[in-house]
Amino acid sequence: MSWYVVYRGKPQKDLLTHNLDEAGVTYFVPIQVTERLVGDRMEEFKEILISNIIFIKTENSIYNVITAVDGLRYPLIDVLTKRPAIVSDREMDQFQKVLQVRSAHAQFLADPFSKFANHPKVRVKAGMFEGLEGHVVRIRKNRQIVISLSDIAIAVSGIHYTLLEIIE
Repeated sequence: MSWYVVYRGKPQKDLLTHNLDEAGVTYFVPIQVTERLVGDRMEEFKEILISNIIFIKTENSIYNVITAVDGLRYPLIDVLTKRPAIVSDREMDQFQKVLQVRSAHAQFLADPFSKFANHPKVRVKAGMFEGLEGHVVRIRKNRQIVISLSDIAIAVSGIHYTLLEIIE
């Protein structure tokens, strides 16, 4: 089974997830949890991180799933293969791990991941991002780890350099 990046249509998130549940489709909606000051106390708010995208896991053709479920539009196309972009389980696990720990540490980059592939490859040895693999890059004077989600680059901050080991 593979993960696909799929653009979603206008229906509300709840309606789309209901349709996916009814069809028995595995999906992931990246949610960002933010804290805001409301009155005199901090409250948590959940927001969809990428407003028009949902991740679908299927062993069938992604086009069959899109046709069967109301609210899905079309898959993200890989520019190299000209086919629907596939996200590996390892990439998806890393992405979900970053969002579970603290989505404020994740920043989507405009450049494709392939731009960062020549930077040193590292693995986080300990801490909240233990096991995360990516490339070390300086962004706005801060050292960050860039991970991939298909060819989408995501910079992860808040990792001290002493927790990194070079793996290539």
